[in-house]
Amino acid sequence: MDIKGAAIAVHIAMSARLIPYAVAGRYAVELLYVKGPDGPEYDSCQKTLTIIVDCDEDYAINVLLDSGEPFAVTSSLGLVYDPHVGYISADPISIEIHQSHQDPYLLPWISWSPKLCCSINSVLCMQVLHPKVFVIAMARLWNFAPEHCDAKRYLADVVYLLQWLVEKKMEIDFNAYRGPRKRVLLMTFSTLYSLCDEVRGLLQSTMRVEDFVAVRDDNIPYY
Repeated sequence: MDIKGAAIAVHIAMSARLIPYAVAGRYAVELLYVKGPDGPEYDSCQKTLTIIVDCDEDYAINVLLDSGEPFAVTSSLGLVYDPHVGYISADPISIEIHQSHQDPYLLPWISWSPKLCCSINSVLCMQVLHPKVFVIAMARLWNFAPEHCDAKRYLADVVYLLQWLVEKKMEIDFNAYRGPRKRVLLMTFSTLYSLCDEVRGLLQSTMRVEDFVAVRDDNIPYY
């Protein structure tokens, strides 16, 4: 399993077509946490590379398939990256692509979102959404996840990102999340607060007081 290779291949393909994108999901979280010029020295425990793009999802998929990199579409996993793509190994990387500002997730416009540049090897940096916005995107994915296993994966990423913000003494920035109204985003966090005990203290430490009270009390004002 080579998730770093998948991330590099995505970067090459998207950059060649000038498509605004950002890496999300567990691998992006690991890039934020791991210090050093080469990024994580191990493959992500997740076999999925999540990408957010400012273009049609089908167009992005075709860009990857036409890139000359080892991408393919399988009947069971959908879009995958696999250096042995000719026969599909038992351990390919699933590529999860989400289009910004589309229902139901309403993910942020990548072009206008704050990002961090994280080293993935000695010469290449990967664009990762800044955690103050990244955590909102992952909460949206959690809120509308079609499968329980996906929701569990997204929730774990939310917890890691909230912990990162706590360590940096930073807050969630709803104003930097370009797209849906703040009320819609706060409703997502109200659901998160009510269902997930493990995030409650973290949310209190990473939200403005008035936002946290609205989320805690499920009393979201109209903006």
